Amino acid sequence: VTGVCDIVAQGFLLPRLLRALGERRVSLLGLGLAALGLVGLALLLVSPSPALLYLSVVAFACGEGIFTASIGGLLSAMTPPDAQGKVQGGAGALNSLTQIAGPFAGASLYARGGAWPFGVGAALVLLAGGLLGLGQRAVLVRAAE
Repeated sequence: VTGVCDIVAQGFLLPRLLRALGERRVSLLGLGLAALGLVGLALLLVSPSPALLYLSVVAFACGEGIFTASIGGLLSAMTPPDAQGKVQGGAGALNSLTQIAGPFAGASLYARGGAWPFGVGAALVLLAGGLLGLGQRAVLVRAAE
């Protein structure tokens, strides 16, 4: 299911969304969908339902696919030409770090039981969305000065 969602999100939806909304809004949309999916997965503990499971997985997979594909372009657009290598290299390093630390953190939260992994994941995704929104506002304020 997640592979199909990635293909549909990145191959079909993403180009249309980028034309209609731009990279920042598409990145925020991706984060919103991912957070919605994580909240849905957390709710499965109180309301187990196959429909909720599938909708949550589809929302998370599409959101993650949209965000992952659009964030590189957004970083590039917000970075001066002479800093492109540093920013893209730093983003790649942070991505690698999350691929290493994420499973350990997720396993620790999973060991607590319940909805911890999904709730904390949703909170972190929403925090990332807030930071993305604040970062864009800071760039716009600096550009206006």
